[in-house]
Amino acid sequence: MSMYFPPTEYTKKIKVSTRCFITEFMETMDELNPPVTRVEKSWFENHTQFKHIFHMPKDGNHKVMEMWILLLRTEDIEKKNKAWFAVNDYPIRYSIREYALISGLDCQNYPSNYKESRSMTFVRKYFENGIIRHQYVKAKLQEMEASRDRLKMMVLYFLSNIINGQRKTGKDAPFVEPFLLRAVGDLNL
Repeated sequence: MSMYFPPTEYTKKIKVSTRCFITEFMETMDELNPPVTRVEKSWFENHTQFKHIFHMPKDGNHKVMEMWILLLRTEDIEKKNKAWFAVNDYPIRYSIREYALISGLDCQNYPSNYKESRSMTFVRKYFENGIIRHQYVKAKLQEMEASRDRLKMMVLYFLSNIINGQRKTGKDAPFVEPFLLRAVGDLNL
């Protein structure tokens, strides 16, 4: 088996970044009025899913060096719609498990009944029926008073910044994934 990238590529400088906007989220939290409460801040800093992210420096462009190192080990295979890598002469396929290792997020398969088991009550309470976009979540968050619902809105805003990673705005902006909308309705606060 041969490698997709030749050794001459190993020393080239590259720029790999994510569509993960941690800084935007942190700046929005700093600008909230009323300010983020001690309880809200503590929830993010201590939650097993999020705490590692809140110790990162505020940097507008987080590089993903781990991804570049993995890409350099891409094997050249016949099936072009799959990614296999050679690490220490062992072939590995990039899957949700590898993503979990790199990102630090607790990634698991969705429960088979996740659409039925997650409530949309919270989302319906604050948004009209229809498409919910990232900027709508931010606007709603900015007008809320400190409460359990504001913490849920913070989580939704966080997820739409970090997991969804949207950049387009207005009518061209993608919608927040329904799975993320259902997830905030089921938080144990």
